[in-house]
Amino acid sequence: MKVSRIRALLCILGLAFIYFSCQKDDYKEPPVPTLPVVEKVQSSVSGRVLDDKNLPVSGATVKAGNGSATTDLNGKFEIKNVTLNENAGFVSVEKSGFFNGSRTFKAIAGSKHYVAIQLIKKNDAGSFSSASGGDITVPNGGSIKIEAGAVMNPQTNTPYTGTVSVSAFLLDPTASNFLEIMPGELRGIDEQSKEVGLQSFGMMAVELTGAGGEHLQLAAGKPAVIKFPIAAAQQASAPATIAFWSFNDSTGLWKQEGVATRQGNEYIGKASHFSFWNCDAPFPVIDFKAKLKDQDSNPIKNTRVVMQVINEVYGPLSSGNSDTAGVIAGKIPSGKKLKFTVYSSCGEVIDTREIGPFSSTTDMGSIQITVPVNARVTFTATVVNCLGEPVQSGYADIGIQGVFERAVISNGVLNYSLVRCGSSATQAVVRATDVTGSAIGGLKEVAVTGTTVDLGQITVCGNDLTEYLIYKVDTMSRQFLPPADAVSLNGQGTRYSVGYYTADTSNSFNLGFSASAPGPVTEIYLGMDFKKERYEPVGAITMNVTEFGPIGGYIAATINGSVRNLDIPGSPAVNLTGRFRLKRNQ
Repeated sequence: MKVSRIRALLCILGLAFIYFSCQKDDYKEPPVPTLPVVEKVQSSVSGRVLDDKNLPVSGATVKAGNGSATTDLNGKFEIKNVTLNENAGFVSVEKSGFFNGSRTFKAIAGSKHYVAIQLIKKNDAGSFSSASGGDITVPNGGSIKIEAGAVMNPQTNTPYTGTVSVSAFLLDPTASNFLEIMPGELRGIDEQSKEVGLQSFGMMAVELTGAGGEHLQLAAGKPAVIKFPIAAAQQASAPATIAFWSFNDSTGLWKQEGVATRQGNEYIGKASHFSFWNCDAPFPVIDFKAKLKDQDSNPIKNTRVVMQVINEVYGPLSSGNSDTAGVIAGKIPSGKKLKFTVYSSCGEVIDTREIGPFSSTTDMGSIQITVPVNARVTFTATVVNCLGEPVQSGYADIGIQGVFERAVISNGVLNYSLVRCGSSATQAVVRATDVTGSAIGGLKEVAVTGTTVDLGQITVCGNDLTEYLIYKVDTMSRQFLPPADAVSLNGQGTRYSVGYYTADTSNSFNLGFSASAPGPVTEIYLGMDFKKERYEPVGAITMNVTEFGPIGGYIAATINGSVRNLDIPGSPAVNLTGRFRLKRNQ
């Protein structure tokens, strides 16, 4: 009898356990996070940064792991031997006047990776009073609704009172440059802490700025409502509800933060903070690897590859660039037949084939691609100074098809070859500089119709450029000419800074000052490296602002003083003279 009662009690307890287990499943309590293990590797990263017109962005700050660099005249950069997350190597780009750009990739130990990033220019989407909130219409589609009192200053962690300016841009997933302008890559961590691929149905960049230029954020518990128009080509396949994601610029991956709901041909989601937001349908992914070789068995380096699900033009996809060994590695859609497309450096399709489906980690080994040979163009000229004498030491900046290259001028001779895309007629722009004579020539536009371009005689005399930074330390001179060179003028309030940095840190120039009108400047900071040697001011540096234009105009000034070489103990003071004229963005 006692045994029967015990059995009955056990049955009741068992039923109770089953009941509560079912209740737990019904409520779908979140599982213990199982994020990918962070493994670190040593790699190098190079790449190129362009703007919305496919022109190089010079002077942008690029960061990867524990390293940084500044883009050169061609928008290129290189960061060597840095520590990266193996699963999600991350490169970020900052430049005044642009939304931050970034790229995420599978990092390989010892590899020299390549990334291509296109920056989005900030726009004026509108403004509102923080006390009353506002409805902002995004210039190229969509809208943002911010409630009253919902803005705070994250630096002080206090409510912001005043006028809020909004920059916002809608990214169209069906646009040809979507993969270049979006941040990171289409990969994220969902609410179950699972890594997934993402198919975008709409993305938006949003940034709030205060009257003093400070970056603002949303207050806790006061989300903004964002509306995303669904592209016409995706309206038939867009689901009624979709996962809503924000971009995490620390991990380089997207993070799911709820869902967005479809109303008509728009998705509506609530954003708890501002960065990039994305309406995405997740899909499972696997690890993929292959090595690209050309017809001569040479590695095809720095080449863009896109893998897209067959018969789904705007469906799940993965993309990336091969490294200097020709290796392409990353996450791809699992269990799907894929269209494997390889692009040349000129953006032309050079190979396409069907691969897959793959349901587990895959290494395809070597893939041979036939690479077309592009045209090589040689530029020649005789370069003279104001007296008609050959320029002994100088350089020429040659721009063609959105690419800038710098050629050496020696003893009055310019002879330089470069590879261009295709062979159709195009235009080139050439500008010469006489380093010995501290003179800058004007622009010369020429037609390129064949394999040689004879520029004739170029006279370098005086300064007829709109923007420049020129300075001289003792007998050594440096000249930097935007947009080819990475020199910039940044400002906040009445504080401004002029800076030039090279990726190898062999030269840098940082001049800080306060000004609001033409005239002498008394508050000055100057720091500089010259050919890997550090210099500091000796006594006062004098500066006179000769031009102070409005935002979008120019600030020009001259500087004079003395500096000393810190790397040589007891070195004497030498003269410093300089001048600049640069566009004012703030």
